[in-house]
Amino acid sequence: MLIGGNIIWLSKVSSTNDFTLNLIDRESVNDGTIVATNEQTAGKGQQGSWWLSEKGKNFTFSIVLYPRFLKPDEQFYLSKAISLGILDYIKTEINDVSIKWPNDIYFDNRKLGGILIENTIIDNKIHHSVAGVGLNINQVEFSNMPSSPVSLKLITDKDYLLENELERISNYLTERYNILAARDFLLLDKEYLNNLFGYGEFRRYLANNKIFEAKITGVSKYGKLILQSRSNEEKQYDLKEVEFII
Repeated sequence: MLIGGNIIWLSKVSSTNDFTLNLIDRESVNDGTIVATNEQTAGKGQQGSWWLSEKGKNFTFSIVLYPRFLKPDEQFYLSKAISLGILDYIKTEINDVSIKWPNDIYFDNRKLGGILIENTIIDNKIHHSVAGVGLNINQVEFSNMPSSPVSLKLITDKDYLLENELERISNYLTERYNILAARDFLLLDKEYLNNLFGYGEFRRYLANNKIFEAKITGVSKYGKLILQSRSNEEKQYDLKEVEFII
């Protein structure tokens, strides 16, 4: 399957994910279609957070996927594949990049991008998925933004033509998605962990209003973060249940 074989460019939209989900409800949309925009006014992040992007400067796009080869309890593998595809692209430009659980993209300790995947399950099967990607490319000024954001341009001092870069990133995403379609879960597990921010390192975390030290030992099948304390006690955390102290 080819991601980006069909690209729909929008001049302005509130959210590419919302637009794409509504489009799928109204008409047939080809697998791998990308809906991209020059200006997104109400981008969405994980669990109600937001993504703000300067007009015409960054990647804000959504991908239409039909991963019906996955069971509903395997859907986190889609997150792994998309995250790794984006990381593959970024690594052609810079080093020191990683995936911050579950699927944020970080350079050093600064946020470079994020992913929001919305899966529609019908009759206990994944009917379709929309993978929203926000990636800072050419923006150089960030105000009122959490997570100390950074862009490729700030790191490399290069200007990027978004249309060209979208084709490049689509190729890397296609490669990773085809690995997923082949159900090579072992490879995705290994490379996701190898590129996971803080994996195997004792760092500080916040949970239940308490700061503690722990190290990441893995991620469960369902996408929960597995942390091991210094006393060797392991516990799993879902989204918003634990916070990195960076």
